Amino acid sequence: MNYTVLTTVLITGIVAASAFIIGVEKTPDVIVGANAGPESTHEYQCVGGVCTYYKVGVCNSATTTIFAVRNPFNATSTATVLAIEGVGNATTTTFEVGTSTKATGLAAADVSGTLIVNASVATTSGFYTASGIQSGASGSYLSPGTGSARSVVLGPTQYIAGFATTTATGAGAAGFTGGFTSCTYTIEFTR
Repeated sequence: MNYTVLTTVLITGIVAASAFIIGVEKTPDVIVGANAGPESTHEYQCVGGVCTYYKVGVCNSATTTIFAVRNPFNATSTATVLAIEGVGNATTTTFEVGTSTKATGLAAADVSGTLIVNASVATTSGFYTASGIQSGASGSYLSPGTGSARSVVLGPTQYIAGFATTTATGAGAAGFTGGFTSCTYTIEFTR
């Protein structure tokens, strides 16, 4: 018998059996992708280790709690009210936005009032405001109030909450009939 052929078959068999026993390392699949442009439909994104979450919502009516959004991160973050806009109700409404440990049944003492401080919306007036920005485009821009901050540090279990009162008879949580005919908000959380 030809020893060269036998040796070749034997070596090939040993190599094949070794690869089967030891296993061949598979090259990992790499998934790549890109945004088609600068716009994103996601609420949450991380770029270069900085994570940002955007919450857009509609304000509640017929309650003193116009909104309460919990910190989306399980860590300390920074929150900024990018915008609140809407139309006032049949009575003048005053509202505050700040940090809170409560999500419902808010009273004035439950909201820090650091982002928007005692902003007053006149009867059926349109308004637009953002935390810490004292003046805006002429027309319906509403100052967020003296002493308002642009951003606030938020603990992992805290909320950014909006509290509203009205000048109607029986103002306060018991007699509140709704602060705004319509209202939307945009809050940015950064970690």
